[in-house]
Amino acid sequence: MKKVWITIIAIIVVLGLGTLGFVSIFAFKSFDNEPSEATATNEVVSTEEEEPNKEEQQVETLPPLASIKAHQVIDYEFKEPVDGTTLTNERVLVKDKNGNNVAVTYTLSDSETILSILPPNEGYAINEKYSLQLKKGITFKSGSALEKEVHQPFTAIADEESSEDSSSAEENAKTNDSSIEKPTDDNSSQDTNTTETLAHSLNGEWSRNVQNNEGTLTISNATDTSFDFSLQITSGGEYGDVKGKATVKGNTATFTDVTDGSGCQLSFALGGKAISVKQNKECQQFHGPHISFEGTYEKGALQVKVKSLADQGILTKEEDADIQELVGDNYSLLLESTIQYYDGKDIDGLDAKVIYGSAPGLNKIRQSIIMVDAYGYYYVGLILNGNTVRLYTTNSGFKDTLPKTVEEWRQPFKEYPVDFYYTSLRAK
Repeated sequence: MKKVWITIIAIIVVLGLGTLGFVSIFAFKSFDNEPSEATATNEVVSTEEEEPNKEEQQVETLPPLASIKAHQVIDYEFKEPVDGTTLTNERVLVKDKNGNNVAVTYTLSDSETILSILPPNEGYAINEKYSLQLKKGITFKSGSALEKEVHQPFTAIADEESSEDSSSAEENAKTNDSSIEKPTDDNSSQDTNTTETLAHSLNGEWSRNVQNNEGTLTISNATDTSFDFSLQITSGGEYGDVKGKATVKGNTATFTDVTDGSGCQLSFALGGKAISVKQNKECQQFHGPHISFEGTYEKGALQVKVKSLADQGILTKEEDADIQELVGDNYSLLLESTIQYYDGKDIDGLDAKVIYGSAPGLNKIRQSIIMVDAYGYYYVGLILNGNTVRLYTTNSGFKDTLPKTVEEWRQPFKEYPVDFYYTSLRAK
């Protein structure tokens, strides 16, 4: 069966303001015998009405899809990174026709733009009506927020529904909007007799695009019941590697290591654009002590977006900008040395914020300390070339002397010589 993509593009404009408030893409993936001809683009533009209903203004109900398969994953793609902490069970919902909550789960991709909504374990009830709902309170990293609730009705059909029934159902989902853009079918050139299912679409590379915690999941020989995989992860000096054959059932796959008898078990939540991996504690023997196979792996090769210390919430934007200027070309080394971090204690009486950083498995090679004191001075300690400690500071009182706090930090590698870099740059 060939992949069928049904993409509903909803452009939601804030009523009364005439400005673009929110743009989103619903990417509903079903996998039927014929390529989809039904991609509905729905543009909702504010109109002036006399005394508009306030409740209606708060909810945007999109035209219903004709069908979603019982075990189908729904991917919701945001136009900008979403704040994952605002995605809760109260804001991401699927309700049945009686208004009862359905026991779905969801994952957010590491790019923070793809929300994958997994069906209940038993699947949706066949021929029953449901509503996917995103509630107000969801915010984006930019600071903007979802202006309205979004409701998307759909009807569940059987996983094994025939291509004729599925094509007919999709035809009902068409609109006459001239802006319809039909998705391309990557498999259209293949033999139409070739069975093309969700499992087959899994073949290829999937990536955990997390800075300094990258992972690559490679899938091959996929069928509707199984696939072969290899999974490699790295973070600092630690590494992990596991491979085997996973068993596919619906939108999930499982792997249990029987070759080594380790008891390692992995579960894969399968989506069209992302796969979420979970592991049990027995899998720890296949990777370093500070890393894990768990996470979201997005379709395609690694494309890691570098996040600054401010992006990671370690420093303010102003502090981060000043420290980038202070350490110059060694800022990337600072990031690599602050993969793990925790708050330290100021023993100099400078009323300073202190942050200790390190990289897994590189205890005497990748270490850092950052201090920002109450007077606006900076102190940054790094290990250079794996054998020298350098203190960057803006405080002339420490241009050739280590603060006590930094001296304590360097005790595990106190045999390393120390050099100093001073500049008059000072926090505002």
